[in-house]
Formats: sequence, structure tokens, C-alpha cells
Amino acid sequence: MVGEDNALAASQYQVTTILLDNSTYYWHVRIKNVDGIWCDWSSTWNFAVDILPPSTPSPASGSIIQHSTPRLDWEDVAEASGYRVQVNTNASFTGTIVADDSTLSVSHYIVPTILSDNTTYYWRVKLRNSDGVWSDWSSTWNFTVDILPPVTLYPPSGSIIQDTTPYLDWEDVTDAAGYRIQVNTNGSFTGIMAADNSALSASQYLVATILSDHTTYYWHVKVKNSDGVWGDWSSTWSFGIDVDVPTAAKVFGGGDSSFALKNDGTLWASGHNVSGQLGTGDTTMRLHFTQVLTGVSAVAAVSSHTMALKNDGTLWACGRNENGQLGTGDTTNRINFTQVLTGVSAAATGSDHTMALKNDGKLWACGANGYGELGTGDTTKRLSFTQVLDGVSACSAGDIHTLVLKNDSTLWGCGTSEFGQLGTWDTKFQQTTFIQMFLY
Repeated sequence: MVGEDNALAASQYQVTTILLDNSTYYWHVRIKNVDGIWCDWSSTWNFAVDILPPSTPSPASGSIIQHSTPRLDWEDVAEASGYRVQVNTNASFTGTIVADDSTLSVSHYIVPTILSDNTTYYWRVKLRNSDGVWSDWSSTWNFTVDILPPVTLYPPSGSIIQDTTPYLDWEDVTDAAGYRIQVNTNGSFTGIMAADNSALSASQYLVATILSDHTTYYWHVKVKNSDGVWGDWSSTWSFGIDVDVPTAAKVFGGGDSSFALKNDGTLWASGHNVSGQLGTGDTTMRLHFTQVLTGVSAVAAVSSHTMALKNDGTLWACGRNENGQLGTGDTTNRINFTQVLTGVSAAATGSDHTMALKNDGKLWACGANGYGELGTGDTTKRLSFTQVLDGVSACSAGDIHTLVLKNDSTLWGCGTSEFGQLGTWDTKFQQTTFIQMFLY
């Protein structure tokens, strides 16, 4: 009998024997009347003792962490008098245990042993109740220590640079205690190093040795975490040095982005890129100039879309296309330069429209047209290039108006003249056809 007492004067009973976890117990009661006669037993009732183990681990099971002495947290169970935690490299917790502590009074534990990089660890917790009875183990959770290497920022891998003592810049890794960098003329980093520094506290490095012209250099970086453990090497990146690399011949600004056209016809871009207006194949801003196209002769750019004219007369477009301003026949943004026309001699971009002048003097237009800025005689936007005028020698575009110069030297305009921008002596809100403008 676990417990029996026939001397109770109150309608309650404190079990004095420590009951077993994961066990069901049965109990009943009877009363004695004033004459000392016992009644029949009550119905038989039951309860189960189940000291539930903690849950809600942190880090969440399956997490990848950078710390080598991580803090493990779990649910704070009411009335728990203590906890026990185990950490190991196998889920059966056999062999040498990495950590085993049964003296914890709080629902967290900082692993005192420095854990190995690229290793998965398993851990579990049990609690002790106020009677000193231990619960079952919790579920087995796991985390992987992986001190991730940084990614490159500058120069982009494969770049050609002119600086023979360049700054090498990489991602600033959260909680990094330091970095190590190596620079060499071979990707296996054997032989004499051009640079090898493991005492870096910042995520950049100025190469102190003067590097050789017409030479390719390889470099990689690793990070040291707050426990002093080094991670793996990053990917191997490269850059070439060519002091005689062509310089910029023309520059173009478009809203919050910039373009530089070099003497060799390569187009380089930097800045805002939320709509893909740099033509880099993504929507990531560039903090340095990145080559995006070759064979280019001219560029027209605004805040969110870009047109590049190549030497062969083809016109290429990228960026925002909500109103069809790229002339691709749809409203899908382009993150890569896409060919849209041939035989083009010049192009101009407004806020959401584009004008293209062909070699035969015909003017083509696409994009937004709410103010008549395409000169089509209506306010319907065009998703593909539409011919709107001929005999044109030059064109230019404002935000929502367009100007053209004809072969006979007459000046024509369309779009809004709300502020007199068409020079027509009025403030007409919409001018949907080209109107001749007089300079007097």
C-alpha cells in the first residue's frame, strides 16, 4: 500500500511517500460517522504522475550557429527545483559526453568546452521537481557549429584593377573577433605569399606589398569567432592588375545610379538597383563600379530604367517596366540588359517612357503616356515601341514630356506643359500630339 490513513480529521491528505514518475495511482475515501461506524468506500479515482520535461529549445533544433561556447536555453518550468543537461556528438549520448551537468538551478546553460567547427551536437534536458524526482529526458535537439566565412565585397572576383596596393574588402561578419587574409599568385596558396595577416580586426585589408602589373592574384579570408576559433577559408577570389586599363570616356547619371562608359566600350554601373536598373542580373545595390555590358556607344538612364545603345545600333534595356518603358511587349522588370530594337542612332528616357531614334530618322516611343508624352494622339501607354514621327534628327525626354528636333531644324514637343515646359505660351495639362514650338 502506497499510503493509508484512518485517523484523518479533515477532508484532505498529503501523500508522504515520494511517488514514481510515469506511474498511475488509484485512491478512494470513506467516512466514519459520529457513532464510529465506517461507510462504504467511495468510487475509485486515479491520477498519473508525469513530470514533463522542458521544451522550446534555443537555439532551435537544426540551427547553424557561429559560437563555439553557445548558451543553451529551454522552457522555464514552474516549480522545477533543478535541471540536468547533456551535450554530445551523437544522439545516443554514448561514449565521452561533451557536457553533463545536473546541478543547474536555471533554465539555461553555457557550454564550457570549446566546441569544434563543422560539427553537429545533440543535447537534451530533464528537470527535477520539488520532491527531488527527475523527469524523463526531453526530446533530443541538435545544432551545428559552422563559423561561416565572409563573402567578398571589393574588388569583385575576376575584376581588373589599376591599383598595385589595393584595398581588399569583405563582408563584416557579426560577432567576429578577427580575420585572417592570404594573397598569392596561385589559387593553392603555396610558395611565397604576397600577404598573410591573421591579426586583422576590421573587414578590410590594405595590401602593403606593391603588386606586379599584368598579374592575377588570388585571395581568401577566414573569420575568428568570439571564442578564438577559426572558421574555414572563404571561397577563393581573384583580381588582375593592369595599370593601363582603359579609363572612363563618358559618364551618365540616372536617379540614384551611375554609369561610366569606358574608352573600350565597356559599360560600368554602380548605385541603386532595386528594379534591376544596373543590369547586373540581380537587384542588389553596388557600392563600386561593376562591368555590365560591352560594345556600348551611349547610355540613357533615369531613376529606375536604363537604355544602352551599342556600336552595332542595337538598343538594350533593363530595369523597371511597369508601364512598358522597356519596350519588351510586357510589364515585367528586367534585371539583365535585353535587346529591344535595331538600327538605332539615339535614345532618350523620361520617368516612365522611352524614345528611340532610328538611323532612318523615324522616332519610336514606348511606356507611360498619361500626359501624351509619347505623341501618339492619345493617353494609352505602349508596351512595345511604336513609330510616332519621322524626319527627326535628335530627341530628348523630360519626366513626362518629350522634345524632338527635325531635319529642317524645327523644334517639336508633346506631353504636359503644366509649367510651360513646351514653350507654347500656355500651361496645357496634356498635349497628346507633337506640336511645333517657336523660339521667340
